[in-house]
Amino acid sequence: TNTDPYQPIERDHAIMREVLQVLAAFRHPVWITTRGTTIERDLDLIAAMAAQGLASVSISVTTLDETLARKMEPRAPAPKRRLQIIRRLAEAGVPVRIQVSPLIPALTDHELEAVMEAGRDAGAPGPVRRSLEAREDGGDQRR
Repeated sequence: TNTDPYQPIERDHAIMREVLQVLAAFRHPVWITTRGTTIERDLDLIAAMAAQGLASVSISVTTLDETLARKMEPRAPAPKRRLQIIRRLAEAGVPVRIQVSPLIPALTDHELEAVMEAGRDAGAPGPVRRSLEAREDGGDQRR
């Protein structure tokens, strides 16, 4: 996904679950990026797809500092909760990575190693590289 499919409204509409069912039926691969807890609702589908090599997940963790996390992402799950999601996915056999994003100089960059270690300890063997790479020309990576 290029945007988080597990927005709060997803709890009521279950659109992503339907999308996953279609993808699974056609054996189409998916990589989900989220910070939301609703992904746990779909763990049965995602784990079954992962067992066939069709699903991977990255969980975004900005900071381990609970106070800073509340200020930066007031409606998002706490960092500890996101690490619990990583653990559940990994225990279910889903390939999972931690996405250290956004990485903000002088605000969160000093935590990079600690966030990656916490992700590793929870079951994510490494980060999503793209979120840590800078373009040589300093430009926008979305181009």
